[in-house]
Amino acid sequence: MCAVLPAIGRRHMRTPLCPKVHMLCADVLVPRLQRIYIPLPEVAARAHMFKVHLGDTPNALTQRDFEELARRTDGFSGSDVAIVVKDVLMEPVRKTQDATHFR
Repeated sequence: MCAVLPAIGRRHMRTPLCPKVHMLCADVLVPRLQRIYIPLPEVAARAHMFKVHLGDTPNALTQRDFEELARRTDGFSGSDVAIVVKDVLMEPVRKTQDATHFR
């Protein structure tokens, strides 16, 4: 059963369910909320994410270093890995902001 709501002055919001009457079906207006489970990335995926988020930034990390980072970040999501990398990349900026003397 569809509850019908008045759509006063909303002719552009007609739906195929209510084409001739200026009414809208409440079922059309209410979005269907569904949850989709997306598992956390595995070790190999996290290692690859570290590489991707570092991009062209010069570094001396080896493949073993990336694998170790991935092992230490068990339970992190892709977003968490991105935040960690951005935080590390901003560390030199923080050091220069706090500096009182330059060599």
